[in-house]
Order: sequence, then C-alpha cells, then structure tokens
Amino acid sequence: MNPTSTSAPTSGPKPAAHRSVAFKLSLAALVSLLVVLLITMGIVSGLLWKDFGRMSTEEVSRYAAQVRALVQTFDETAQDQAHHDFAIFKANFPGKFAVAEVPGADGKPEAVLSYEGAALNGDFNVVDQFLKTSGVPRPPSLRARGTTSSA
Repeated sequence: MNPTSTSAPTSGPKPAAHRSVAFKLSLAALVSLLVVLLITMGIVSGLLWKDFGRMSTEEVSRYAAQVRALVQTFDETAQDQAHHDFAIFKANFPGKFAVAEVPGADGKPEAVLSYEGAALNGDFNVVDQFLKTSGVPRPPSLRARGTTSSA
C-alpha cells in the first residue's frame, strides 16, 4: 500500500461550480429575503423612531404648558395676597417710615427702621398689634410651639 495515494473519497463541501441549480436558487432567494427584511425593518424602525420622537416632544410641550399655567396661577394668587396684605398694612400705618444708619453698640453702622420718628428695631408691640387687628396669620416662626392660631 502506498502511503501517498488516496483511495478513500473525500467528503466536504462541493465547490460552488459543482452545486446544483436548485441550491444556488435557494441560496439567492434566502439572501434576497434577508435583504428585503433588513430594509423593511430599517424603514419601520425609522418611522417609529420619528413618530415616538414627535409624540414625546408634544407631551413635553403639553407638560411645560401645564407647569407654566400653574406657576402663573400661583404668581397671580401671591400678588393678590400681597396687595391685600399691603392694603391692610397701609391702613394700620398711614404715616411715614424711614431707614437711617446709626452707629451700633460695636461702633459699626446699623440700619434703624423708624415709624413716625419712633425706632421699631427690637420693638415687637407694633407687629403684635398689626397681627391682632389685621387677621393676617402669624408666620410659623412667631407662633407658640404646637399652635396653629394667629393669637
């Protein structure tokens, strides 16, 4: 027996020239189908991306409009309340307020608020009287611990 001779048939893929026409046609159809599917998926994905992008932009715009309306309503309410409180304040204090700088205890200049010539710094009687007559609720920092009333 000659070791260099090959008597056994070789098994493996046939060269492309030796394949049947049916195999070549099937392979071409499969590749064509894959290309068509990939192109179709790309088009559908692009359209969905565009559509969802438009929808999210519309939702953000709608949300921004709602926030703007809410802030505008809050601002109008706060302005109305400020005008109301100022009218009460002005009715209780029709005189003149003045601010002057005077040397403080440490020699540094201090601002002193005065009403009709009387210094108001440290005098809470005027504030307490205003709160009693106006009905404006006391801020939480001035309330007694555990109370919610303006008294």
